[in-house]
Amino acid sequence: DDGIEVRGVLGGKRFEYRGGVFKGARTYNLAAAGAPVRLNNPDNSLRTIGMAMLNFADAQPGYFYNPNGLGTLRILSVGAGFDRIPNSTVNMDNSLAWNVFALADQPVGGGRINAMASWYNWDGPAWTGGFEGTTAAVQVGVLLPKGSREGRWQPVVRYQRQDNPDTDFTLNTVNLGINYLLKGHTINWKLDFAINDRQVGGKNAHAIRFQTQLLF
Repeated sequence: DDGIEVRGVLGGKRFEYRGGVFKGARTYNLAAAGAPVRLNNPDNSLRTIGMAMLNFADAQPGYFYNPNGLGTLRILSVGAGFDRIPNSTVNMDNSLAWNVFALADQPVGGGRINAMASWYNWDGPAWTGGFEGTTAAVQVGVLLPKGSREGRWQPVVRYQRQDNPDTDFTLNTVNLGINYLLKGHTINWKLDFAINDRQVGGKNAHAIRFQTQLLF
């Protein structure tokens, strides 16, 4: 999407902000040929986004965040954000998503504890699959102390919830994972087992995922 975004840090890097304005969905006629005109986004309104974050430890002034810094930063942050898409579908309200979140990455003994939590509210027709409701996630990982070998282990536990009251749909997922970081984010292997509390076609919808990253 074409647009412009600004970002910056203030107050000795304690406060970080981002904001953007984007083209979004332009006006077009949704009606079939010969039918009365039904305009989408008739005012050509722009899509807007924003985020604000308070840092109680190190800031992350780069373009991308790295909540799993492997010892490069001490992170303790909270924040909130929003994404507004005007009149994304004819005769529908604007689409608005907003969230609150927290990040932590701190040393514990010879290792590190890494935690993330987020809560989202999705309202309006623009979101993937027409989802309207809330999603939430909490994740905790422990980077174990260095052993006699070069690599490091990092077990991870995550809980996720999706809740759509309009369709009476809920989904709870527990993820159990283990990462082996041979050379940090450069060479690593990650295994994840997702346990879902709903069935698809009368069968359990659990999943096993394996991921590797090799950067030379």
